[in-house]
Amino acid sequence: MKQNIYLLIVCFFLLTACSEPYFKNRPIHSNNFINTINSYMKESNDGSVFEVTSQSEEISDLKNNSSILYLGKINDKLQPSECKQEQNNFYCRILLSMLKKDSLFSIEEINKVRSFFDLYFLYNMMEYIGDSEGLEKIKKVFMKLENPGKADQVEYYYFLILDYKINNTVADMKDKIENNISSFTEQDLLDLDYNKPILLHASIILSNLYDLEVNLDHLKDIYEKKENQITILFRDEITYWVHLMITKELEQHFENKKFMTNILSETRPFHTYFYSLESIRNLYLMSNVFASKEISDVDKYLNVLSHRIDSFSQELKNNRDQSYYQYSYYLNYAEEVIGKSSRNQEAAENTNCRDIKLFNEMYYCYKATGEMATSEAVAIEESDDLLTKVLKYDIIDPTPKDIEEMKKLYPEVLNSESKDFYIILNIYTSLVQKHNLDIDKELIRKKVEQYECYLGYCEPRGNYVFELSVYLNNILNILEGDEFAQKFR
Repeated sequence: MKQNIYLLIVCFFLLTACSEPYFKNRPIHSNNFINTINSYMKESNDGSVFEVTSQSEEISDLKNNSSILYLGKINDKLQPSECKQEQNNFYCRILLSMLKKDSLFSIEEINKVRSFFDLYFLYNMMEYIGDSEGLEKIKKVFMKLENPGKADQVEYYYFLILDYKINNTVADMKDKIENNISSFTEQDLLDLDYNKPILLHASIILSNLYDLEVNLDHLKDIYEKKENQITILFRDEITYWVHLMITKELEQHFENKKFMTNILSETRPFHTYFYSLESIRNLYLMSNVFASKEISDVDKYLNVLSHRIDSFSQELKNNRDQSYYQYSYYLNYAEEVIGKSSRNQEAAENTNCRDIKLFNEMYYCYKATGEMATSEAVAIEESDDLLTKVLKYDIIDPTPKDIEEMKKLYPEVLNSESKDFYIILNIYTSLVQKHNLDIDKELIRKKVEQYECYLGYCEPRGNYVFELSVYLNNILNILEGDEFAQKFR
């Protein structure tokens, strides 16, 4: 009997080990970065995609004013934007009117409004600032507009809100309102269907106006989760604004419980952009951190990466463009991370790398073959910039003199503030490990730690950047002795 139990346990562990997909686990050193990565998985009708977003130099006016209105304070760090950006200017000015306690809309503008969605937010703004004349103007516009059909749900729901506020009309919508609220899930928060949160916002308002007493406890659980709050930060301007309005409604329901206050106090508003899966370099960056056992849905992340890598590998075999060696190196690395056998190993076969004229391609040719150039073949010039110097040192077979020159670069690398400083530091840290350079590695670690922030790693101006976070995390892995991390370029 004991033998049978022992065999059963052995079989269980064997099955468990075999069932777990093989990939090279990439440790992530920042819990904040882990939380941010966990917020990246999105669902769409075409399948899973990644939305990896960061701040741009230009702050979103709408998001900025949304954040200030939500927090309810203006100070040195939080100043209203004057809505000079054309995108979503109408909604930005509504928020600015609320912040200034003065309507920025003329009679002519109000009369031209033909959307009940837009008209509701004008009405809400006039209520907020106590402009009775403005409310009367909006009521007149409302009475002139043709009632929307139920097919356009967004327009219809905001028409119902205005119809109640202006005419005290209660529509027979109890079941649909309750269903919109009760069926809203965490996945809907992540989904790219922009109408879902808008309809949720309208349904919560209607449930309050109609005294429906709908249970909102599950929404509380969704919106107080930090990973979901990070996802909200990364949404488009309108969706971000709508989510903040939803959380305001929830705060009133749950006796002023603060949902987004902490995270908005720690971060600045974001412009949203996508790290498209249609880019080999983006897949390369993603593979470095998405293959981590610390990520909640690592299998989902790897499945998406695997699918796109398969497509690109086939395309690369059929199309050798001027970035062939670079892309081959990226795909080979990504395939090795996620546990696939590399299919582009022939990339540099029968090729003399030193004959390649484009330096970038020559570099990746040497990296792909594992061969080393001589100092004469790849001469390091005094006029070379810092990035070019470390790239050249990375592919030459260094002489003792070269080793000494590498060590001399340490202060310049450590103090570099160029836009690609993290790429330089990553390559140089690999050289330190590879050649056992006698430098203070702890100072490299401390430099990386300087950039850690609420969402991962931020550039000197305080903007969270995905690419920067990937590289700085990789540098820490190199310092931990991870030989595979040394391959990341």
